[in-house]
Amino acid sequence: MFPEIFRKMTKRGAKIVFCPSLWYKGKDYKPYIKYNINSEKDHVNALCTARAVENNIIFVYANAVGNLKTSGNKLDEAIGQSQITSPIIGVLNKLNKGESMFIQEVDTNILKDSERAYEIRKDLKNRILY
Repeated sequence: MFPEIFRKMTKRGAKIVFCPSLWYKGKDYKPYIKYNINSEKDHVNALCTARAVENNIIFVYANAVGNLKTSGNKLDEAIGQSQITSPIIGVLNKLNKGESMFIQEVDTNILKDSERAYEIRKDLKNRILY
């Protein structure tokens, strides 16, 4: 949700970013009900790919899954969608439902190829970040 953090990590040389998360549906939020009940899943999937591409990183997103009580003591559901994404390829592997895990081998050479194509890290060296 906050791209500035990823930019700072990339500028400092991060190549793989691990992001543990507790992202849930927000079942009671009326705009979700009105417009798109799956918006949270859609957002997470789009953001994971975007962070990998725009920062030239391997992005490992690990989210909770299943029923939970929110801080307001309301019942909700964690959306899962744990995944590993990379530039150029996009999603390398993803869990869509239920408690599970996977082991994924990642060829980090894709970061070199992506840098040659997009020069993201080169451009970041000359940019001022807040």
